[in-house]
Amino acid sequence: MKNTLLATVLVTILFGACKPNVNPNASPNAAKESQTSQTTTGIKPLVSENAYYHLKGVVGDMPITMDLVKARYENTLSCNGTYYYDKYQVPISLYGAVDGKLRLDEYHNIRDDKETTMFFEGELTDSGFIGTWSDGKKTYNVDLKNVINDEIVRFTQLYFDDSLPNIKKYNIEARKSSTSLSALFPMASTNAEVRAFLEKNILKGILTDSIMQLTNAKTPAQAFEYFRTDLRNEFDTLRNQIGQNDTAVVEFAMHYKSTNVNVVFNQNQRLTLCYDWSSFSGGAHGMYNYTYENYDLKNLKVLQISDIFKEGYAKTLNAELEKSLRKLYNIKPKQRLTAVLFDNKIEHNDNFILTEKAIVFCYNPYEIASYADGVIYLSVQLDNLKTVLK
Repeated sequence: MKNTLLATVLVTILFGACKPNVNPNASPNAAKESQTSQTTTGIKPLVSENAYYHLKGVVGDMPITMDLVKARYENTLSCNGTYYYDKYQVPISLYGAVDGKLRLDEYHNIRDDKETTMFFEGELTDSGFIGTWSDGKKTYNVDLKNVINDEIVRFTQLYFDDSLPNIKKYNIEARKSSTSLSALFPMASTNAEVRAFLEKNILKGILTDSIMQLTNAKTPAQAFEYFRTDLRNEFDTLRNQIGQNDTAVVEFAMHYKSTNVNVVFNQNQRLTLCYDWSSFSGGAHGMYNYTYENYDLKNLKVLQISDIFKEGYAKTLNAELEKSLRKLYNIKPKQRLTAVLFDNKIEHNDNFILTEKAIVFCYNPYEIASYADGVIYLSVQLDNLKTVLK
């Protein structure tokens, strides 16, 4: 479900939307495009303008929109994002890697014993994606074009990385901890107010209010400096407490922390970003969490539930969420919701994706169900909520 690399500490910050193909050898002029100081002590970023794709086209004869971001993690070129059928606008998560051809697997919040593999496979170029979609039984042709227009914010990608010292006595060089940052930063051609709004709010989303106050970070480089320093301090503290050769120090090389932001919805001056955190610090399994923020770029506002619904909306919204849950997990009308959830009820939270046709609520592991159930997404078409919409 998560395509993480053990022994790797990844911090990936994506600032926004537009363009294709990661190019580590991009022209230095690309760095000038962002008009922001991106240097950090001892670390210089690789620069590329070609990282984000906003794709439109068809699967078979069904119109879809896809948002993808390429990012290089050490020697691996990954590609993550979402797509949705234009008729419904309910985003579906995608993750994969570029190894000759690109394969993108869909993530669905269905229990493992019912899970069906659905995936895209083909060639991703600067102009678009040509390939197929399959669920293992049926296969459809896919033809998507990369769209660049005034509705799309354009970005430059900056890539930073750093590593902890190897612990040679235990020969663990192959799984040394490292930290990296892949940042999509709005280009100078972006409207100045929109660019400033996004830079501020995405850094806030990545670092949280408390860390921003502590670091006063205003650029991806400064954010990366905080993460790399924090990692090294954590390692040095552990080593000083228990010694260089202790097993716990060796196991620290297996730890990772990552922050990755993907574009979920991007059109008509509306942008939704997913802040994806994952980590492993020992124990039976790692942890991960998805947080979504919805930005109104016309009014330079972060949208809240109260901006969408009238007072007294909760009963109607929660009833629609229960319908969605029962349909998703095939829970019969008189069957208790504890067949899946901890409690016999479902209520909305403040973690949601808003498109022009749907609202999707995200529930993270342990929030309403077990870790084994993964992230649970419940979607409701806005047409079903007309009585409570503003």
